[in-house]
Amino acid sequence: MNRKYIWIYLGETLFLAAFGAIYEYFSFGVFTPFMYGAFLIPLILGLIRVLIFRDNMTEFIAHMGIMTLSVGSIIEGVLLIYGTTNHLMEIYLIAGLLLTVSGMFGYIRRKKYA
Repeated sequence: MNRKYIWIYLGETLFLAAFGAIYEYFSFGVFTPFMYGAFLIPLILGLIRVLIFRDNMTEFIAHMGIMTLSVGSIIEGVLLIYGTTNHLMEIYLIAGLLLTVSGMFGYIRRKKYA
């Protein structure tokens, strides 16, 4: 188990939880699950990634997917609190899921043929 990534995901989880709480405190009573739930992405997916992946390349790809999903969730939350939407936000979800899933499949494929 790579302790470096445990600390990275713990730090990201705490940062996103604090960021979401502070941002929604100043949002005049407007709340969105994208903002207050953003910390769950690095907490859950980061824990899964640290426990499962042991390969540098697949770790990096999955890590980038988790970061993309986290950033997309925060930006979506900011836009919703502001009172607007943008169809381009789907790119964060698609890219984050593709990176995370490709990291998982790369790991499985590498284990199968190793």
